[in-house]
Amino acid sequence: MMSGIALGLAIDAVLAIMLFAAIVVGLRVHRRLAEVRRAQSELADLVVQLDRATEKARNAVGELKHAGSEAREILTSDMARARSLADELSLIAEAGDNLATRLETRLTEAGRHIRAQDKSAPSGGRRAPTGERSAPRGEVPARSSARSAPPAEDDLGFDDAADDDLFGRDDTDVSPQEAIMAALRNVR
Repeated sequence: MMSGIALGLAIDAVLAIMLFAAIVVGLRVHRRLAEVRRAQSELADLVVQLDRATEKARNAVGELKHAGSEAREILTSDMARARSLADELSLIAEAGDNLATRLETRLTEAGRHIRAQDKSAPSGGRRAPTGERSAPRGEVPARSSARSAPPAEDDLGFDDAADDDLFGRDDTDVSPQEAIMAALRNVR
């Protein structure tokens, strides 16, 4: 009998040791599960924060797209305006070049005309036509009411009527010096 009791006690002791080991392992597992739960709640918080940040990023991208489309519209209209202004400035520059060329040609011809008159004129220089008195130097005489000849092209191919518009008067009865002065006044 004793051996039956000793055997029973030995089995009980082994069971107690195993039960104790199971309790220790259970406590360790419990602690680790508590840590996992804590980490899981932190992970859930991180997921919520990431979701909020993602939503903010989506909104920011939408606002950037909207701002980009507005900027594109503004730049497109500004570019169209700039192109039209550039075209207009190009036309103005071309007209200015044409006017400068015509003015240079007229001034050159007037200078040649003056030199030719100075060579062919008597020592007193050119006299004013009958019925006109010569204007003081630097002043333009009054415009004659009658033309001596119909408008024709001069020897350079320019229409004299167009030149009258350019210089502001009929230069058939005006000296070349006066024509140059009048042309320079009209250019300003």
